[in-house]
Amino acid sequence: MKDQRYLLIVDDEPDIRFILGDYLKNNGFIPILAENGREALTLLNHVSPDVIISDILMPEMDGLEFLQEIQRRGLEIPVILMTAYATIDRAVEAMKSGAADFITKPLKLNYLIQVIRRVCKQFELERLVLEQEQQLKADLRLASLVQRCMLPADVENKHFGFYLRYEPLLEIGGDSIATRLYSEEMIAVALYDVTGHGVSAALLASLLHHELTDLLAQPIRPLDIIRQINLFASEKFSATGLFCTMALIWLDTNRMTLTAVNAGHPSILLWKNESREFEAVSSHMPPIGLLSEDDFKTDLSCLSLSPKDRILLYTDGFTESRQKNGDILGEDRFVQIVQTCIQSSPRECMDRIFQEAAQSRQGNPRDDLTLVLLEVK
Repeated sequence: MKDQRYLLIVDDEPDIRFILGDYLKNNGFIPILAENGREALTLLNHVSPDVIISDILMPEMDGLEFLQEIQRRGLEIPVILMTAYATIDRAVEAMKSGAADFITKPLKLNYLIQVIRRVCKQFELERLVLEQEQQLKADLRLASLVQRCMLPADVENKHFGFYLRYEPLLEIGGDSIATRLYSEEMIAVALYDVTGHGVSAALLASLLHHELTDLLAQPIRPLDIIRQINLFASEKFSATGLFCTMALIWLDTNRMTLTAVNAGHPSILLWKNESREFEAVSSHMPPIGLLSEDDFKTDLSCLSLSPKDRILLYTDGFTESRQKNGDILGEDRFVQIVQTCIQSSPRECMDRIFQEAAQSRQGNPRDDLTLVLLEVK
């Protein structure tokens, strides 16, 4: 806290101004005196006091008008109002209008010092909190940009299309995607969702992203990728109590196959264009970070593909959202939403899924929303 503070004293009674000025000066403050609100406003063009002490009843411009003008100018200076007992109602009104505190006349000077110090301390704390909030918001905006830079770009070639849409609950979130484009005919996609929200989930998602990116670049079997990422998550996440669900697929348009692993994630949806029906790859092993060696005995899902088939990956921000009737949306209802637009263009389809989910949802989303669509050409 500052050693000395400037106090602007505003009162039309000279005796009160000078008595207050002398008393505050003897107690380590630097007083500035004004006889009414207009003179005080002129002084505020040249000085910036730490606190203003103003009478309410004054000629030309009273204390309430003075307070309103300070607020209109955007001056962040706490104002303590002085009032006679007959005007306490106006002082209460002023408190509602933004005054920091009020004291009654006749003044108790020792109490006034206590009020000034309390108001100064509170104002400094509020300003510190505001600065920290502003810094946090700036950090989150930057972190959001960094996280979005990690997201893969859409891919469109003569063999397949890959499309992504990501809407975090906060500036940053625990949903993330790692991809590996092996050739124009083959791509690996991992969509994963770290439990929790915000900064902690985003940091762990970033750790997983770098590890997955490295693993997908290596010539190792799919189950070994899962084994390695599970070991990594178990080591890194154990102290946090967090884990993540993951849908991991390999799309090979040369062999026209889809290889899939689902570790605690919502079902992977395969839209078969010829039959106009969905095939689903439901979760067949626990989430990443919770797997044991016995879980790797599960066979991978391998599905055949045809031209115009589509694969849809999504996070549980959709399926676990609360509907307007109070029920959870669920996978069945989500599939019904997808059914209505799956034959639209990829981006239109994704837009409509987000729109339909929003229209059925009760209030704002409660989790990150991520949607991946792949189309076989």
